[in-house]
Amino acid sequence: MGKFILANGIRTHGEGNIDILGRHLVRLGHEVLDPRLPRRDVITARWGAKSDAKILAGVAEAGDVLLGHSFGGLRALKTAELVPDLKAIVLYGAAVARRYDTSAIADTIEIINVHNPYDAVLKLGSFLLFHPFGLGGRDGLTSPRVVNFCQPFDGPFSASHNSYFDSHLEQSADVAVNALEETL
Repeated sequence: MGKFILANGIRTHGEGNIDILGRHLVRLGHEVLDPRLPRRDVITARWGAKSDAKILAGVAEAGDVLLGHSFGGLRALKTAELVPDLKAIVLYGAAVARRYDTSAIADTIEIINVHNPYDAVLKLGSFLLFHPFGLGGRDGLTSPRVVNFCQPFDGPFSASHNSYFDSHLEQSADVAVNALEETL
């Protein structure tokens, strides 16, 4: 069986979000890799996703599942373009354009997008100039091959961009484990 590979967002190495999910998956008995990716900001993220994808592709093997949070979602999608035998990609609050073109990703790779319509961080980030971010993690991705799971965590005035990994950790882990063990 494959392993999970984590892809963190900007201005973090994932310690306050995707790493929490990774540690939880290890406690459940799964193998998890957390490659050290460059810490990006809103400027370097625009040009760094492709080079970061090469780092992730260097540790990915057939049957693995990439887990990406925020900008890590873009890193995961770019990695899938390089590694055609992944099992799946699971995106949590992906800072990715809703109309992301998935045609360069092998048809055998399942793409799952867990999004929260109340994610204020993504809404604000979508107004920044010169950045690669989008509302895919807030409003879902439009590609017909993406399985979108709308999770309206916590309501319109209390939702956190990291709700996937604190108050809703079990739900996030279930989606990841299902992607690894079976087809949704």
